[in-house]
Amino acid sequence: MLDQRAGAFEIRRNSVWVATRIDHGSARAYVRDSLHDPYEIVRQAALHSIALWRDREAVPELINLLKGVVKIGDVPGVKLAPENYEHSQASLANRRAAAEALGRIGDPAAVPDLLAALGEPKDSKYSDASDQVFQHSLIYALIEIGDAKRLAASLDSQNPRVRRGVLTAMDQMKGGGLNPEVISKNLDSSDLALKETAWWIAGRHPEWGGALAGYFRERLHAKEISQSDKEDLIRRMARFSTAEPVQIMLTELLQDSAPATRPLVLRAMADSKLKKVPESWLKAWTSILESDDQDQIAEAVQTIRVLANPKEPAKALVEPLLKVGKNEKLKAPVRLSALAAVPGGLPEIDASIFAFLQSQLNGELPAATRSLAGESLAHGRLTSAQLIELAQTLKSVGPLELDRLIEAFGQSPDEKVGLALISALKIAPARSSLRNETLKPILAKYPAGVQPQVKELYAALEADKAQQFAKLEQLLANLKQGEIRRGQAVFNGTKASCSACHAIGYLGGNVGPDLTHIGKIRSERDLLESIVFPSASFVRSYEPVVVTTKDGKAINGLIRKDSGDEITLATGVNQEVRIARKDIEDIQPSRVSIMPAGLDQQLSPQELADLVAFLKACQ
Repeated sequence: MLDQRAGAFEIRRNSVWVATRIDHGSARAYVRDSLHDPYEIVRQAALHSIALWRDREAVPELINLLKGVVKIGDVPGVKLAPENYEHSQASLANRRAAAEALGRIGDPAAVPDLLAALGEPKDSKYSDASDQVFQHSLIYALIEIGDAKRLAASLDSQNPRVRRGVLTAMDQMKGGGLNPEVISKNLDSSDLALKETAWWIAGRHPEWGGALAGYFRERLHAKEISQSDKEDLIRRMARFSTAEPVQIMLTELLQDSAPATRPLVLRAMADSKLKKVPESWLKAWTSILESDDQDQIAEAVQTIRVLANPKEPAKALVEPLLKVGKNEKLKAPVRLSALAAVPGGLPEIDASIFAFLQSQLNGELPAATRSLAGESLAHGRLTSAQLIELAQTLKSVGPLELDRLIEAFGQSPDEKVGLALISALKIAPARSSLRNETLKPILAKYPAGVQPQVKELYAALEADKAQQFAKLEQLLANLKQGEIRRGQAVFNGTKASCSACHAIGYLGGNVGPDLTHIGKIRSERDLLESIVFPSASFVRSYEPVVVTTKDGKAINGLIRKDSGDEITLATGVNQEVRIARKDIEDIQPSRVSIMPAGLDQQLSPQELADLVAFLKACQ
């Protein structure tokens, strides 16, 4: 009996698909009749057929199904129990398909019923209002119908789910008619989903910033606003900072608000990603840089670094930043950040600053500290004597610093500088981290007297690469028994600085792949190879690229943001480079990881074994 009934519904379902291929009124009528079939799968086929043909005569039955009601009718060859002839509850799949069919047909008469389905109480016995796919089907149907006038009448609905659906549909449909006044009424809704939808829509319209400025000002000065709501509002304001009224408000907040609020304002300014910084912001930042508050100075410097535009540097900030960098009363990280933030790089580096920067290259210091020192030296204007002295430092720095410091030598073609550089690189323990695409344009500038030494260096680097496989096997064979707790200390320590770029759980950086479960998918050999030779293979979504600019500069990094007018590359620990698309000549996949090679030279054999053991235990 079951086989016979199964065969019957398959025949009827196939009949619906056959009728779908027939362009005739009787075929449409047959499909509509199939909406009363006792089997859901047959009704589902009929719904898709009706949607395909946009059969307006089926709208009343579709609305019944949308409401969850289906009336089972007579089916030839099938004997049904009496109760099956009565109204039954339509399945969620049928309701979704009915909504999609109504959307394709586009009959405005269905709008009230679509809105009613959106507003069903979630605790109702037959409600499907909590199903997100069903909600999406309902909203998309409203978008397809496109009756903005009918929807606008429900903008004041007491049901937040209805308002949320209406706002979403009107935002997505052409000529929806939404405006900032309508949106602002829902930005403080007690319904979290409605509130987030309103902010999402507002965020897609930065041009509304001027119109919403009054709302921001009123909310920020409201007596009942909590500190957390105030912080949230300031963060959201960053999306509208292209509007001058919002820029003025952020400036006022930075100058007049309580000290606890100012860091939030600075972070909001940083999040704005403005191409041209307003003069009012520059003056406010300068005032902070000239103060004695180290925490606020540090926040201001970070904001300046994020918004720095190399093509249009804010020259007014050069002197205030230099003063911070030279102020020995401030903490070293604050001074380093200020020196690294100087627009266009340090114009000159006096003896005291040069000594300070070199002292911060110490391998026992945090990776972020060493990186900032290397960045300042790489972009500063060094004399030939300073470059020769810096070359001696290359003999002892780690791979992270060496890769950055090598850029400093691109500013001088002096033969003595070139010879000192080559001499230092030949014996530098971290030389295996050097990248040919970084070295070649720098070393090519030196005169003929340096070039024989250059060839010897390239030959040594090629020999290092040729021995890579043998070296890995030797390290693996001699790998000691590791200890997990010691390995965790190595991971979080300053020598390897793994945690500066990689996260495990909730802690760590986000430059490289998350290693929380790395032990599940990588063997000891894989882990060792990724530590010693990070360019041997890349994790998907973390493949580096090399961007060549029109002035011939090659920049290696990971694409962090890719917008219509610029690309942001992560080039190292806390280091990002923004490159305008109009300045890009070419973008190609890179064969070189931004993670420096040669960590086996930084770590002892035992530390290397402990690190591998720790990563292997990350399950």
